[in-house]
Amino acid sequence: MNGTGREWYWSGTQSESYSDGAWGQNFGDGSQGYYLKGSVFRARAVRRVPA
Repeated sequence: MNGTGREWYWSGTQSESYSDGAWGQNFGDGSQGYYLKGSVFRARAVRRVPA
């Protein structure tokens, strides 16, 4: 997995409905979900590559 663990990581997308939450991504199983910003997740820098 190129050094990415199977833990949860924060996305850069804040919830539109709740300012106290943001989306998380699990690179182990591909799941995503909304979590409170107080949750302890890792951060990973990514960039979009033009097609």
